Amino acid sequence: MEYDLFGIFNFDTQLNLFEYLIDISINSCLETTIENRIIIIKSGIYANNIFLKLTIPVLLIKKEHIENKLKKLLNDISFSLSFKELDNSYADLIVFIKTN
Repeated sequence: MEYDLFGIFNFDTQLNLFEYLIDISINSCLETTIENRIIIIKSGIYANNIFLKLTIPVLLIKKEHIENKLKKLLNDISFSLSFKELDNSYADLIVFIKTN
């Protein structure tokens, strides 16, 4: 991760958040063919918000399920979630976390 802004979370929150996002990524790879098993994780800052972007194989994403899990993990920290299918093989899952 490029930025040290994840200090807004305590250690347990950081651990649980990244573990959950990695689990989503791994599970999406397990549901696709070997040649499509690619995971790209990127972090950055956009409009004073932290973003975590996962480019993963397309899977049946239940956005509401992910949002509910993130609400539990992030407690009172405001965030938004975006899911965009890139092509028939890959999709971007982006979490924007408000820093102020």
